[in-house]
Amino acid sequence: MGWFSPKMMVKTDATQGDAEMSQPYEIVIRGQLSPQWNAAFEGLETIRLPDGNTLISGRLPDPSALYGLLMRLRDLGLQLVSVRAVALKEEK
Repeated sequence: MGWFSPKMMVKTDATQGDAEMSQPYEIVIRGQLSPQWNAAFEGLETIRLPDGNTLISGRLPDPSALYGLLMRLRDLGLQLVSVRAVALKEEK
């Protein structure tokens, strides 16, 4: 995990209109990623968890973006612990 390539970047910025269509996710990766990995997951937040794992969270525009991110994690050799779709709060 000590190397970085701009080709690994994941662009997930949702525009204002797309925000309603996007789904928030929480993905837990085994091990703590160094801060340099933040650029590889542009548009997503990475948090080092107390249990030694890393949480990657944020909105993805559609299911294909989720599958693309999961394949990228696999290709990078990162071990997936969990994937969770975060429930959307209903606005009244």
